[in-house]
Amino acid sequence: MADTQQFPTPATPYSLEQIVKKILAEPQYGKFIHAEVLKMRKGNKRSEELVSAHFRPTTKELSDLNLERTSSVGFDCSNPTTTLTIDFTPYV
Repeated sequence: MADTQQFPTPATPYSLEQIVKKILAEPQYGKFIHAEVLKMRKGNKRSEELVSAHFRPTTKELSDLNLERTSSVGFDCSNPTTTLTIDFTPYV
C-alpha cells in the first residue's frame, strides 16, 4: 500500500457522524484513516492509538447500530473476519 497523507490529531476524537462528514469532505483523510484501521487490525499498536485519537463513536451511535463499546476505539476493530462501519466509510 502506498504511503498516505498524514493528518494532525484532532483536539477530540471524531464521532461516527463527524468522521463520515470529514471523509466525504476530504477523501485523502478517508484513505489515511482506512490505512490506519487496516494496520490496527493486524495488531499495530501505534495505529490503534492513532485511530483511537481520531475516532470515538458516541454511545448513542453505537446503540443505534446495535454495537457494544468493547475497545478504546469504541468497538472491536481487530477482528479481520468482520466488516465494521469504520471499514467502509471511506467508500461512502
